[in-house]
Amino acid sequence: MRACVFAVCIVAAPAASNAANILYYTSSPTSLVARGETRWVTEADGFTFSGIRYFNFPNQGGVGNAARLSVESANEWWQLTIVGRLALFPFPGHYPHARRWPFQESHQPGLDFAANGRGNNRLTGEFTVYEAEFNETELTKFAVDFVQYDNEELHRWVRGSIRLDSDVPVIVPEPSAMLLMVTACMLVIAWNGFRVRT
Repeated sequence: MRACVFAVCIVAAPAASNAANILYYTSSPTSLVARGETRWVTEADGFTFSGIRYFNFPNQGGVGNAARLSVESANEWWQLTIVGRLALFPFPGHYPHARRWPFQESHQPGLDFAANGRGNNRLTGEFTVYEAEFNETELTKFAVDFVQYDNEELHRWVRGSIRLDSDVPVIVPEPSAMLLMVTACMLVIAWNGFRVRT
């Protein structure tokens, strides 16, 4: 059994601590999966959280030892499946350049966040695993943050966090930090446009 917790320092406000089951995500209005929603979901809201190790299936091209996290109620469900490079279990660490699980190339991590029957045929993204504990078939503790770009289009994004019996805090950017990031991006775009014309 391996477990690890990483600390990340960013301009943000901690939104949760203590061992908990949490799904948080926010998305662009053009996101195909999340449809512009921002959600904070816990067991107190009537949702169940579970995690399994999703093993290799040769008839699917060898998807490897993936981690699958599910959050569901009677009316809604979300599912995140991730796998490391070479179809290895996603131990704690950062996994950039992820592609649609289970169709990623062997040198790429796999990622798939689906919501209420909505998913992607193609996607890019990244994820960071902060904590991973498991037994032979189930995830017992897990903490992951992810970014998914639907259909490989950067304007169709969903950013989220899932905690399964984890005390790793979910970091939710403060509105002022988000406004600062958007303003900075707009200034860079405007400056580059100005430089091209002159």
